[in-house]
Amino acid sequence: MKKLFGYLAMFLIMAGYVLATNLVLDPDLVTMGTTDVEVVDACLSQSGGAPWVGADLIVETYCRDLNSNEVCDAVGDITFPAGFSAVVTSTPTDATGCGKVTLTTSSATPGTYAYKVNGMTGATVVASEHGLVLVPEFTTIGAGLVLAGAGYYMYRKRSRK
Repeated sequence: MKKLFGYLAMFLIMAGYVLATNLVLDPDLVTMGTTDVEVVDACLSQSGGAPWVGADLIVETYCRDLNSNEVCDAVGDITFPAGFSAVVTSTPTDATGCGKVTLTTSSATPGTYAYKVNGMTGATVVASEHGLVLVPEFTTIGAGLVLAGAGYYMYRKRSRK
């Protein structure tokens, strides 16, 4: 019985030293036009919240998400589409634990795009995070103009009676 308590205590001590990491994309949801460039911060931190300095960032994959599950699947999604790209432009992570990912759309088809960023130490993935990009059918300004036009049409139609 004493051995069991000894093993249990040793297990608890060892479990307390497990290193957990966290990768945060800011912002993790971006709305872009069909031809646009956005820069996203990718910040990596250790279990205590301290920034992880000197870690490499890579974009493992990016895709056009056709099955609405917000990740890149080999089946059902278009990987590495022609109108969208996600590229790490600032690595390794700086003193704040952050790097930069540049998202670019060039004549992108409207829809949802997903990308996956990995934090690496050597060849080991220490954290990963998915980000989403929404390319709407038409912009907010376009939607406002359509609504204003419809309102004007209804106003003119009612005022003629």
